[in-house]
Amino acid sequence: MSEPTAATCPITSLLGCAVEIHLATLTLSALLAEIRRDELLVCEPVLEGSAVRLPAGSRVRLLADHAGECWEVLAEVDSPQDELENGVRLRCRSAWRPWVPRRAPRTDRRLAVEIISGQPGDLRRVLCVTRNISEAGFAALFDPEAELTPGLQAEAHLFLSVHQPPLRVTARCVRRRALAGRLRGRMEVGFEFTDLGEAQRVALRQTLSGMAAG
Repeated sequence: MSEPTAATCPITSLLGCAVEIHLATLTLSALLAEIRRDELLVCEPVLEGSAVRLPAGSRVRLLADHAGECWEVLAEVDSPQDELENGVRLRCRSAWRPWVPRRAPRTDRRLAVEIISGQPGDLRRVLCVTRNISEAGFAALFDPEAELTPGLQAEAHLFLSVHQPPLRVTARCVRRRALAGRLRGRMEVGFEFTDLGEAQRVALRQTLSGMAAG
């Protein structure tokens, strides 16, 4: 199958926000032009909240669903936010390629981000504004030493600077694995637009595209 083009590839340049702000900022992105290996993505934070920084060299896997097609790319933190005035740079380490999810996405605007490497607990701490979550679940998200249980779920409502709130973030532990004799869980985080009219969607895409291009 051919690589995604500007017309077919919904690329996330906000998808770098798990690097800073909420996992959310390594997440949302706009429909950008074709991205090739070693190309840089500049991710500007548009969400407010406690910052979680990943060091340069940390790897992330970006997934984007669009119109029933799903693409993935491996990227590496090139310059963290504390080295840039207002953003995070990610360097793509692989071309966007088709990716078949285990389950069909609930919406064609759903995005997911997985931190492959970084500081222990980063992925759990990035969700700093959570609702509808038990005390034990909250502790598991914020405590780097807490044990994650498959099925653990959390939900956060995030606010973009241009809308009130167009985005809902959900996270859940999808599996555990033994690492150096200890169980580590992997949190899968999805972003989904809610209650947006077509005009708002267009405005939001233009806003994100402009930020990514800048």
